[in-house]
Amino acid sequence: MKIYIKDDLTIEEVKVAFSEAFPGLKIEFVKHGHQPGQGSSKSEIITGNPKLWELRKFHTEFEIEINENQKVEDIEGIFHNKFGLNIQLFRKSGNVWIETV
Repeated sequence: MKIYIKDDLTIEEVKVAFSEAFPGLKIEFVKHGHQPGQGSSKSEIITGNPKLWELRKFHTEFEIEINENQKVEDIEGIFHNKFGLNIQLFRKSGNVWIETV
């Protein structure tokens, strides 16, 4: 899956594209990063639907490719290092979303 990250996208647009490419997974944007192997608390999840320019530290436009063989920490690292965005990935187990760490 390729995602082109640019300032005028909303977090919802990124979340929908991610979920369409990876059914059973979801991406959430969080206020602060976390250490590999750890998760983010629910209070850290960004609510609403801001545009990425409101959240990003680095305003470069870049296309990233994500595939099913990548580790969670690698994907989270790409978003953090390339765009200054903090994310948390979740997987669906039954009717529950579980943080991936």
